[in-house]
Amino acid sequence: MSLPEARILPRALHRISRQDIDPDALKVLNRLYRYGYQSYLVGGGVRDLLTGRQPKDYDIGTDAEPSEVLELFRNSRVIGRRFPIVHVLFSRKKFIEVATFRSLEEEGEDEGELPSDPDSVEEEQRLLEEADVLLDENTETPADRPRKRRRPSPLEIAATQEYGTPAEDALRRDLTVNGLFYDISDFSVIDYVGGLDDLSEGIIRAIGDPMIRFEEDPVRMLRAVRHAARMDFSIEEKTLEAIDHHQNLLGACNRARLIEEFYRDLRGGAAVPTFRLLKETGLLSELLPELDRLLPPESVDPLPWRRLAVLDRDIQAGEEISNSVLLAMLMTFPMIRQLDRGNDEARRRTDYGREAYRYLKPLTSKLGVSRRDNEQLFLISIAQRRMRPFLEGGAVPRFLERKDYFSDAFRLLSMDAEARDQAVPPLQFTTGNQRRRSGRRRRRSGRRHRES
Repeated sequence: MSLPEARILPRALHRISRQDIDPDALKVLNRLYRYGYQSYLVGGGVRDLLTGRQPKDYDIGTDAEPSEVLELFRNSRVIGRRFPIVHVLFSRKKFIEVATFRSLEEEGEDEGELPSDPDSVEEEQRLLEEADVLLDENTETPADRPRKRRRPSPLEIAATQEYGTPAEDALRRDLTVNGLFYDISDFSVIDYVGGLDDLSEGIIRAIGDPMIRFEEDPVRMLRAVRHAARMDFSIEEKTLEAIDHHQNLLGACNRARLIEEFYRDLRGGAAVPTFRLLKETGLLSELLPELDRLLPPESVDPLPWRRLAVLDRDIQAGEEISNSVLLAMLMTFPMIRQLDRGNDEARRRTDYGREAYRYLKPLTSKLGVSRRDNEQLFLISIAQRRMRPFLEGGAVPRFLERKDYFSDAFRLLSMDAEARDQAVPPLQFTTGNQRRRSGRRRRRSGRRHRES
């Protein structure tokens, strides 16, 4: 396969300035370059800087191999089972991802498309280890159990890897607008895939033949929709046809990757246009038909879309929102609506644990939500029954304040109220006397029950 010629845009002809790049990313770029390696800012960071947006992630491509990157940066670690990449750590929650250029012959997911959240990587590893345990437990006797093969470390995988050139690495990426490089050596932008033209024309296009690319990795379809929605771009006709043709492949995707994509959709500040386009393209009905049914057209029921709009507003304002609240803002509106329809007596009679399970379990199980996020989602959803009277002039039960899920539960309550144009009063709790009286009633009830 012949590699494309690079289109090089010199510094004078583009808007990227080093002042707009994260200082830690610049440190990594410059250190790689000073030690004689090619050093490029790659992918979405370049796309965002060219369009005047502030990147959320700064990923770096280089010809330095992982072991060489580790030698340059003490504060680094290697992750990845198929294609090792290096995280250069600057704080507990901040890292810069450094990946060696991939070869076209290398199998597996595209570089730059692996989960970039360390928790997601660890969660996927946990799921795989649990699967190994289940396989072992299904053997007849301990003697019959096959001995586990030790997984090679990322560095051992890296030692056997075949690496490529910048042009090969660009062709492995998902969309043309994500295939641009910024060269720290001369501050130019390098384009092997036509991404500069598509950026200027407002087009989302798959790199290569979209029929082949989406069959190789169906998750690319979700990314095409997300970027089109977030940037208000149109999807190129052949790319859109391939989405329509291959959407049935989403069900076979790795669940850890699917939930990571959902979190990115919800945390990107453009959840409303993203889920609108997911419905229009049919991807949502293919991936989660239950959610597609629950999420009606805005003309039929605007409330769920208002909730997503509140979420987008807070994300754009720079607020951090937990995974459980993200999912709850998307999924829990049918259950919370039931709270509004019933009176106090009806609320007491309703088993909201059962209702939460009924609404949420089919969705979270298909997405592969982690156990921790799943438990938190159920807890904050069930807590709404006790907290809803607060919006009507009541108080929040004091015992909830001591729960580790209280802040998320109250945030869900407040954001949902804003979506309904309800005022959120200052937070107040039941008094200590109220709590003691309710406690005495419960104890007396217990004694009567034992005596009977």
